[in-house]
Amino acid sequence: MADVDQTPTARAPSPIGRRVSGRALLASCLVLAFAESVWFVLGLTGSPEPAAVGWIAAPVAMAMCAATLFRTAGMPGIGIAGRRFWRQLGVGCVFMLASVIVQAIGALEKPGHVALPANTPRVAVVGYLVAVLIPFWALIRLPGTAQTVQARLRLALDSSTVAIGGGLFVYYFFFAGSNDRSGGSGFWGQFVVGLLAMAVLATLTKILLSGAGPIDPGALRALALCMLIGGLSPALFQITNHHPQLAPPQLTDAFIATAVIYGCLRQQRAPRRAPSVRTDRERPRTWLPYLAVVATDALLLVGIFQPDDDRQIVVAVCAVAVTLLVVTRQLAAMHENEGLLAQLREQREILRHRVTHDALTTLANRDLFRERTEQELAAGADEARTAVLLIDLDDFKAVNDTLGHSVGDQLLVAVAARLRECVRPFDVVARLGGDEFAILLAGVDRSGIDGIVDRVLASFSRAIVVESHSLLVRASVGVAVADERDETGDLLRNADIAMYAAKAGGKGRHAYYSTGMHAELLERSELAAQLQEAIDHGQLRLVFQPVVRLPGGSPIGVEALVRWQHPARGLLAPGAFIPTAEQTGLIVPLGRWVMVEACHQLGQWRRDLGEAAPKAVGVNVAAPQLRQPGYAADVLSIIAAAGLTPDDILLEVTETAVVEGGSTFDALRELRTAGVRIGLDDFGTGQSSLGLLRECPVDVLKLDKSFVEHVAENREQAAIAEAVLHIAQALGLAAVAEGVESEAQAGRLYDIGYRFAQGFHFARPVPPAQIPDYFGADRGADGLRPRH
Repeated sequence: MADVDQTPTARAPSPIGRRVSGRALLASCLVLAFAESVWFVLGLTGSPEPAAVGWIAAPVAMAMCAATLFRTAGMPGIGIAGRRFWRQLGVGCVFMLASVIVQAIGALEKPGHVALPANTPRVAVVGYLVAVLIPFWALIRLPGTAQTVQARLRLALDSSTVAIGGGLFVYYFFFAGSNDRSGGSGFWGQFVVGLLAMAVLATLTKILLSGAGPIDPGALRALALCMLIGGLSPALFQITNHHPQLAPPQLTDAFIATAVIYGCLRQQRAPRRAPSVRTDRERPRTWLPYLAVVATDALLLVGIFQPDDDRQIVVAVCAVAVTLLVVTRQLAAMHENEGLLAQLREQREILRHRVTHDALTTLANRDLFRERTEQELAAGADEARTAVLLIDLDDFKAVNDTLGHSVGDQLLVAVAARLRECVRPFDVVARLGGDEFAILLAGVDRSGIDGIVDRVLASFSRAIVVESHSLLVRASVGVAVADERDETGDLLRNADIAMYAAKAGGKGRHAYYSTGMHAELLERSELAAQLQEAIDHGQLRLVFQPVVRLPGGSPIGVEALVRWQHPARGLLAPGAFIPTAEQTGLIVPLGRWVMVEACHQLGQWRRDLGEAAPKAVGVNVAAPQLRQPGYAADVLSIIAAAGLTPDDILLEVTETAVVEGGSTFDALRELRTAGVRIGLDDFGTGQSSLGLLRECPVDVLKLDKSFVEHVAENREQAAIAEAVLHIAQALGLAAVAEGVESEAQAGRLYDIGYRFAQGFHFARPVPPAQIPDYFGADRGADGLRPRH
């Protein structure tokens, strides 16, 4: 819990009142201290009268000091620790006041014996002892900042150095030549006073080095001065021993009270804020330990000129003790510095790891991968080969779009773990960014590379479970093997080119870089730029192929097919540019253009031909289009803008486009619920399954032309075509045969049971202006509506 002072207090005087009262007390103490200093100096030259004058300043100053301390303890907002500290100092001051009064009475009763410690009343000695111990205990209890073992050891060594040096200084001037006057009892009194002086100096050092928590720094310095005066006051016995009418308290008590009152004023003026906690590295520096060493060495040097002085034995012992403390302090500092250097090295390694590794997967990042690749290329032996595998997850964007980035991040972490399992311990696995990973292989041959590539692709054949989602992720891998001329940039670029070649081959596979790939990629990039220009500047064209009813071949609908009127290469078929559109993402704007133009054209035919117009238009849709957010709503708005109804449109999708499910199924379900019909194009060439037909919202199956080519003479193809028809009928779907190019094919399909077809035998794709030539009044009744 925080140190909060909850003790109710009476209404404190105003700040102005406290300042005026405190300043008056401070001024009064200064006057008393000055007056007693003058009286004390006069006492050194004679016997000033009356003797009672010498005992006025000390008790009066101590009384004012005690009053100020208790007033400070009663201030609001200083906390429990601060209130306790100032109250304890006030109690110690009361004991000091009582001791001074007792000593003054004894001195006045026995004039001429004041300066001798042995003649001091025992009650006063006990009072002085308690008056010193209470502040000592109060200072010890103040919270400091030495929290670690090293900090506490350093503080203890510094405090001990100051205590020995200061105690030696007190001993040198306090004990010298006093035993003849004080006797045995006086020796023990002096010994106790000397120990107390050493304790006070050690405590003072502790406070200055470690801090004092809730106490104002200015007040702490004033109290330090007060303790220093009190700790060194026994040295005055060397003077007062020759002037029995004088006593050290007559001179020092007024100055001690002045320092304490000044500290109280600093505390009263301090801002009311929570005490700041200094760290060990912010610990203030002090010269006290160094001064203690200098004082000890100075007394040791003095002994050279006084070889018969018995005190030099004590000085020598203390000098040895101080030396040992200093050496221990330096050894501790060296050990601590070594620890700090080790921490710095560890922090530097941690920082370097953060700079050179991916934060999500903890794999090496792009910079570290390039660095390690450069090292391998520079140090590779002739018989050792270096290879780079570039791995890109196929359709990873769909995971982020449908399941969220949290699932996507966890998927990347799982992929990173699997890649680590596929390589050797010294191979480098890195995440270059997004869903792109890389592996650096050193000292491998072609068979070793093939083995690792096979393990990588096999690792993606197992589903990855993330937040109850079972995700089957595929990846395309590009492999580049370095030769003696390759640099890091060349190797990474070649692997990237090979990876795109793998994607172009159907994804989920790998490809090795070859020289011709660069030219192909450049050609593909140029084609993509030209295709973007074609979309923007109206170079695309739509042609339409009729869909007919068997056996007569009457047209009932059309399928929209896109062509590119290339300014240099002429009219291009879809196979020349659709793969590039899918690889570059241009399939999305291209597909939208086709949808808009097909709906617009059907609306125009409806206005021109009336009931004779095509009943429906089929539009091909790619998987990236279905994954676009809001795709279904966009299609419905295009249909409405063209003045059509949803059942006028047949969206034709391939099996590979819908096999991944997820957002593609969601978009298809939304469109089908609105009335748009869905056709599964090129059926039989993809990942066909009855489960797919059961889950995917489909109205029409379009038998791929590869199963129609030899259907008239090949019994196996006829059986496949018949099986597909039975599946469609069992599921209540319409079946359309594509690629019909002969009368024999059309007849055989009709015999099997097909009632809808399209192909060159009936009509080739033609521009929109020629479609009215194919359509008349007799165009069938039901068209491609599903039969439920």
